[in-house]
Amino acid sequence: MDPYEIRMLENHEIESWFDLRLAALKDAPAAFLETVDEAKQFGVEPYLKRLIEGGKDNVLFVCQDRGEIVGSVGVVKNTRKKLSHSAFIWGVYVMPDYRKKGIARMLMNQAIAYAKETMKVRVIHLSVAESQIAATQLYVSLGFEIWGRQPNAICVGDLVYPELHMSKQIP
Repeated sequence: MDPYEIRMLENHEIESWFDLRLAALKDAPAAFLETVDEAKQFGVEPYLKRLIEGGKDNVLFVCQDRGEIVGSVGVVKNTRKKLSHSAFIWGVYVMPDYRKKGIARMLMNQAIAYAKETMKVRVIHLSVAESQIAATQLYVSLGFEIWGRQPNAICVGDLVYPELHMSKQIP
């Protein structure tokens, strides 16, 4: 029996997820465009607003272990008419003690299935810091292809990181 529960986050649970988000930003600053200070400044409200307004086209999936959120992934459908065939994966994160257990793969599979079945998209995009080798390998194993590399995309302190742009065609 799988001890982990993968499911869609409910709006009333956003505060618990936000704690994970802050931990992610602190743990892997090069992996996210938002800083811890920015997240704290704006708080949880912008995320909740996007989830409420986005409905089924903007969702967060979480992994729970005994009631604690230990990982998450967001997927948002592009709502502009000419881009509505596409979705974007964002905020993929698994707590360090839970890595190498297949959780990121389970979360991504759930997000991909949801994008295909509910959002009815034909392509899913994501971006990943080139320094995030394990994440990139996971995405490639799930059928994402690198279509571009943006040099000097993310600056953390004095360090600058390139970002890879990837997509997956949905049959």
